[in-house]
Amino acid sequence: MPNHQPRLRSRVSVFTGTSSEFLGSKGLPYSIKSKPNVFIFGPSKSGKTMVGHRILGQDAMLIRQLELMDFLTNTIRNDCEWDDELIRHPRLMIELPPLLSARPFVRKLIQEFLQIRTQKGHRTVILEAEDLAPTQAVLGLI
Repeated sequence: MPNHQPRLRSRVSVFTGTSSEFLGSKGLPYSIKSKPNVFIFGPSKSGKTMVGHRILGQDAMLIRQLELMDFLTNTIRNDCEWDDELIRHPRLMIELPPLLSARPFVRKLIQEFLQIRTQKGHRTVILEAEDLAPTQAVLGLI
C-alpha cells in the first residue's frame, strides 16, 4: 500500500501575535499545519524558535544565520548542488540572514532552496529576527 503524504499548499497565510495555539494550550490551526513554509516574525529572544518547534516538532533541524550563509556558500562552490541532508530533512527551521534585501543572489538561492523543499513535500519554518526586511524580500519571491 503506497504511503500518501498530505499535499502541502504553497499559498501564504499570515497570523500575528502570540496565541494559545502557538504556546501549546490549544491545537494548531489547520492552515499552520498544512503550509509547507511558515514565516515567524519577532525580535531576538521573543520565542520564535520555541514556536517553530511547536509547529514542526522538537526533532526539527535548526539552521542559524551563520550556518545558513555557510550552507549557501558551499552550494555556490559546488556549482549550485544542494546539500542532500538539508534538502531531505522533513522538518527544518532557518534563520534568515541580515541585509537580505541587499543580497539578490542570496535571496534567489533561498527561494530555490524553499521551492525544492516544498516540491519534495518537506516543511520549513523561516525565522525573521529583526526588521522584517529579509522576510519581505523572500516573500516577494515565492
